[in-house]
Amino acid sequence: GGPVAFVGSSMAENAQRFRAVFPERFAALYGGTPQALRAGQQLAVAVLDAQRQDLSTYRVPELVDALAPDLRARALAAGQRDDPVAMLGEMAAAERRLTAVARLGRRGIAVWGDPGWRLTRRHGADYRGWAGHYRDLTRIYAAAEVHVDIGRFYQTDIVPMRIFDIAACGGFVLAEHSEALEELFDVGSEIVAWRTLEELEALVDHYLAHPDERARIA
Repeated sequence: GGPVAFVGSSMAENAQRFRAVFPERFAALYGGTPQALRAGQQLAVAVLDAQRQDLSTYRVPELVDALAPDLRARALAAGQRDDPVAMLGEMAAAERRLTAVARLGRRGIAVWGDPGWRLTRRHGADYRGWAGHYRDLTRIYAAAEVHVDIGRFYQTDIVPMRIFDIAACGGFVLAEHSEALEELFDVGSEIVAWRTLEELEALVDHYLAHPDERARIA
């Protein structure tokens, strides 16, 4: 249980792998020189720095196209296995998910998933290890007061299964807003949605302080 809970991947392992691989893949497309390697490193830094300025809107594809207009075409023509935008998108998504949980650390968030979540412990998050399907997930979803949904940054057109699982267990969830969510729920009545990390923090505070309202929506 606990006051606030999140179950899911930290995405940290994939992000770390792509952070190492991206400059090498970039360099291979631009001559394989040390200069090309440095340019790949600089591009990754520039894209991620710019994306960090706005964690409510996924901007990686447009940033890549603006800073390296021919990169995607080169990668496609070369038959590279990993799309450069997908690699940078995974890095940005991992940063955002870790940041969201870290910002809820002082509110007593408990988190289940891979060991990448240990990075949030210094911010007060309580990493509790893996949660198995069926019994573990059911008990977590039925016990915590507020569940948060933090989607993968680049998947803005879906409603994660997590939301339905929590609802099926009678839990209260703060879902990440999307047009797809509005197609399935009466947002504000049947479910509560957040758009920015600041709004997520404010909503967590509100619903922790208003259990009757939380229970009615759940």
